[in-house]
Amino acid sequence: MAKKSSKSNAKPGTSKQAAALRRVAFIEAYIVNNGNATQAAIEAGYSQKTARQQAARMLSDVSIKAEISERQQRLAKRFELRTED
Repeated sequence: MAKKSSKSNAKPGTSKQAAALRRVAFIEAYIVNNGNATQAAIEAGYSQKTARQQAARMLSDVSIKAEISERQQRLAKRFELRTED
């Protein structure tokens, strides 16, 4: 009987914790970059080669879109930004 290895075959940086950190970094970079999703993905740690696809994937995630919207509303309220301004 073969003994199973307790080692994980996962690639570095692919854990749930790493993914959660990338999502937070993407959201923050997206807001700082005024909505430049590709640049936000690069700043969150995705490669330049796949950044555009990763950005589209991130923006299609309902929870990420909700967090971005909430943070933008908080910023607008904090700085009293209005459409008229």
